[in-house]
Amino acid sequence: MKRFLIPFIATLALPTAVEANWLNWFGRYGSFTEAKRACDKWADDGINYKTRSPWGTFSKKSRFCQYDKETMQFLGWEYKNVEENKIYLNQRLDSKVTKRFYY
Repeated sequence: MKRFLIPFIATLALPTAVEANWLNWFGRYGSFTEAKRACDKWADDGINYKTRSPWGTFSKKSRFCQYDKETMQFLGWEYKNVEENKIYLNQRLDSKVTKRFYY
């Protein structure tokens, strides 16, 4: 019994790199800032598309983040039906929450 007790106590008492990031395994981040950075990084990996309006042509990303105060999370929204570098003219694009960043 003693030979199991000492290693068990040691694993609980000693911090490790794995223990420091265990919350990220379950989709949770340690702070507001960490969740925001993770969401922003995810959004940067989206594809580029363009919109044209009377004021000109603008480049946009297919992903964006929105903070949800009530549930303490960032919602990762994505436009599903866009193509790389295609120009869309004043169209309403369908967006959907595809990822959630809890903290």
